[in-house]
Amino acid sequence: MLSLYLILLLAFIPGEKEPPVKFLCEYQLDERPFTETDHHMQGIWKLKEDTNANNYFVVERDGSYRLNITYMNRGGDNRGLEHTTAFFSEIDGVKFLNAPYSSFIGEPSFRGTVLLRVDEVGEPRCWNVTFTLVTDPNLYKMKSSAELRTYIRQHLKDPAIYGKQLHFRKKFEFNSFR
Repeated sequence: MLSLYLILLLAFIPGEKEPPVKFLCEYQLDERPFTETDHHMQGIWKLKEDTNANNYFVVERDGSYRLNITYMNRGGDNRGLEHTTAFFSEIDGVKFLNAPYSSFIGEPSFRGTVLLRVDEVGEPRCWNVTFTLVTDPNLYKMKSSAELRTYIRQHLKDPAIYGKQLHFRKKFEFNSFR
């Protein structure tokens, strides 16, 4: 699964070729989702930092607690290649998106979770969302979801654990009452 490859690519310094294994988590913040997903998150989203006008994300709710996210690039030709299920977690009132990641063919095998802190959700109806990548290289050293949660809680306001901001704009909203 090539889940959320574009988000990870945008975290690189231009010219870097390796995926950012250094800030993947082996575990998610919660073993299972507890934070309900806003039904207004459903829609077609464009990452403002992506300069290719044909790339976008399709986000659909999967029940009350999960999101199905499909990255569409190359004019939408790759729907089956970059699809993942993500969910939100919350620590002391701060929301995080747990987004699974797997290595690509030809790369060393690794799996993990990319954490994105939710910085801003535009009101009304979530038309703009800003995330910040959690890029602390210590994340992969955590031995459980509970240990990861404790570590993030202890460093919640420490700017050193965060990286690049990612800005999304919703282009189309799906039926939000599903």
